[in-house]
Amino acid sequence: MFWNRSIPTLLLVFLLAGNPGSPIFASADVCSYSWTPGHVGERGQPALAECGTSSTTYLQCTQCGRSDGKPPAAQDCTDESGKPFGGSGDLTCDVAYSISTAGVGGRKVLCTHTHPGGTSDQVYCLRLVRPQQCSGCNA
Repeated sequence: MFWNRSIPTLLLVFLLAGNPGSPIFASADVCSYSWTPGHVGERGQPALAECGTSSTTYLQCTQCGRSDGKPPAAQDCTDESGKPFGGSGDLTCDVAYSISTAGVGGRKVLCTHTHPGGTSDQVYCLRLVRPQQCSGCNA
């Protein structure tokens, strides 16, 4: 009779977990200092992204992507001359970003953004509002 009571509980656990073969809890490092996407290594090695969790800790990661599906982004950005860039909303840092010691007007987030035409710009932003998240990381 024990099985009759435990079956609904087990069913609920499987429904909450989604795929029974996947882990329920995933560990992700937040790249709050810097992030660059991976490039294919020598001899076909897998691409590893670099995730800076602090000014002294850089991790090599096999997979990056935010759980909400949005790209990393910054706000209140200007170009090198101090001219506002990207409007008042979030600017995607889809190529890379890092915290710089030098900045423009107190803006220390160096964000590389790609335009729809394929060109990219490096701009200085006041705040990193959506840092990248990576998993499968090693120091």
